[in-house]
Amino acid sequence: MVAGELALLGGDLGEATRRLSNAKEQLLENPDLEGPYRVYHLLARLRAAAGDAAGAAAHASRAAQLLEELVSHVPAAQRPAFLKSPRRGAVIAAASGAEREITPGRVARALEIAPAVRHAEHGLIGSAPALEKVLKVLEPVARSNATVLVRGESGTGKELLAEAIHQHSPRRDMPLVRVNCAAMVEELLLSELFGHEKGAFTGAVRERKGRFELAEGGTIFLDEIGDISPKAQVALLRVLQEREFERVGGTRTLKVDVRVICATNRDLESMIAAGSFRQDLYYRLKGVMLELPPLRARLEDLAELADHFLARLARERHEEKKLLSPEALEILRAHAWPGNIRELENVISSASIFAGGRVITPEAFEHIGELAALVDERAASPQAPPPRARGAAPACDGVDYFELARQRGLSLKDLRQEIETQCILKALGETRGNISEAARLLQMKRSRLSQIVNADPLLRAAAKG
Repeated sequence: MVAGELALLGGDLGEATRRLSNAKEQLLENPDLEGPYRVYHLLARLRAAAGDAAGAAAHASRAAQLLEELVSHVPAAQRPAFLKSPRRGAVIAAASGAEREITPGRVARALEIAPAVRHAEHGLIGSAPALEKVLKVLEPVARSNATVLVRGESGTGKELLAEAIHQHSPRRDMPLVRVNCAAMVEELLLSELFGHEKGAFTGAVRERKGRFELAEGGTIFLDEIGDISPKAQVALLRVLQEREFERVGGTRTLKVDVRVICATNRDLESMIAAGSFRQDLYYRLKGVMLELPPLRARLEDLAELADHFLARLARERHEEKKLLSPEALEILRAHAWPGNIRELENVISSASIFAGGRVITPEAFEHIGELAALVDERAASPQAPPPRARGAAPACDGVDYFELARQRGLSLKDLRQEIETQCILKALGETRGNISEAARLLQMKRSRLSQIVNADPLLRAAAKG
């Protein structure tokens, strides 16, 4: 980076300034990761030593700006540790008195380390039981070296969970390499994963390392693993079993030390039954299987998630944070959220634009798809209770579940499990034990229903019947 910093500062001021200016030009033309902001930081110190307060402030401002740009490329979970470096902290501290647009406070907000912003170290926001079940095992799973299969609908935060596992693992200081398997055709995916040799195919003008090599010592996250071709499945199975591979067009066997985390929203069990996914690969991938719940199963987290997105939007737009009115929150609770948390983020972003003031009211949803229909429904029946989300269980006015639980001495967890068991039994009875049809009636994933059935002898017997 910048050699002999103390020597530069302790020598002739003019000579030091000249040498730093030359270093600045070279680094800005061919920048390394940290050289540019360090140069401006040192120039600020030199200006301060010469009594040039304005010059020092200008250089300090530029140093802080370059540091902010650099840290914006660091994963959110790594930013607090990244800033612990005394060298980086000194840049923000030196800039604290400068008259400039980017202040140290704004840098901290951009790095998402302010106490009000740090909802959770793992980045997964909420306290619903369905989410807590996953978070409870996050630490032990992360400490292991097991292959992890993350399941869940699109938009539930599977990539965020993969990042959390990596950041809590012994491999946290090594790379986390992400690959979207659904975005590439077979040959391109193989080249991306394993690299290729020069001349392996048309356009391969030089040797290229693949993602597995780039992730050496760290973690590779394979998103949409259910979309890879049979040929790619065979290649991936070999890496998981033997920890070795060859580049496309190559013959040299390469060893690799990489932890694999995969994610999918596909029903892999049905794909195995249909012959489109290898069963041996499935069992290799599910060393540890975690399932993220859909947003409709954790509506108690909706307000906290919305508040998080509103806070982030306020920082990005440099404006006062907006608030959700109780009526707007009712509309959000009534929506089915097929796109899950990603859909919620987009809705909050749009609603904050349409809001007439600081408070977001139902009127802000009038131009947002299905939410507009919910707003119209609420306006037509203002005294009626909020509309029920599609797929939600209907109210059972004839049953007082609280009194039932108290009379039978059941905990809420036991009562919930008993209701679930009875519903599944009835669904299996109606479908003559067909799990796929029962899952359709219950509006749940077949893989999840199959897990519940296999864990309960009574339900297994009903399914066999």
